[in-house]
Amino acid sequence: MPSKTECNRIDAFDILETIAIFMVTFCHYTLLSYSVPDNFCMTLCFTAVPLFFMVNGALLLHKPFCFRKHLKKILLIYTTGTIWRVIYLIINLLQSGSAERIVSLKQETVSYLFLWTNSSVAATGHMWFMRSLLAVYLIFPLLHYCFTAGKKGRQILLFLLAVLFVGVFCVTEINVAFMLLEKRFSIRFFTNLDPLLSFLPYAQGNAVFYFLAGALLWDFLNEEKKKPK
Repeated sequence: MPSKTECNRIDAFDILETIAIFMVTFCHYTLLSYSVPDNFCMTLCFTAVPLFFMVNGALLLHKPFCFRKHLKKILLIYTTGTIWRVIYLIINLLQSGSAERIVSLKQETVSYLFLWTNSSVAATGHMWFMRSLLAVYLIFPLLHYCFTAGKKGRQILLFLLAVLFVGVFCVTEINVAFMLLEKRFSIRFFTNLDPLLSFLPYAQGNAVFYFLAGALLWDFLNEEKKKPK
């Protein structure tokens, strides 16, 4: 396991995050979709956010856990996200002049501001990253406990990775398989995996998956380096 000093500054992580910053900027600056090379470049750039979560997981899960500092981080993320939601709401009101809608939709507006839900008054879908980051930080103490609890804790995390992989990344494929089996064998399946998304929202499940994967992959790579050649 890397020491605290090693985790504070690792050149490879700095390089990965720098590359990811450029890729995120590129994704938001232009959208290429006119040829195979264009689509390849865009797909490559879409790996930027997973890289951020993987690097953060590799760093944070190897550091000693301090509840007070962690609580401050959660409050900082929540406060920053809420402030930006207020700013977007004000800008939307100035542009549309629909202040009366805020009054008529006050419950929706309160949920939008403080529970970070969607709103018909202000569009903040692009802030999904903040919501996902907050979700990771809220369950981080449990993840850190399992990560440092030895073999059994690691097994729990690997099981969680498997559940996230199936419940987040493979929903479409499994539902298609259900549909094909129904047509081929005339078997009626009583359920599919779509309702699972209500418990594993795509963005949040995606974030937790890559956060854990980054930490576990970093351990695996370090163990490989230690093996005699």
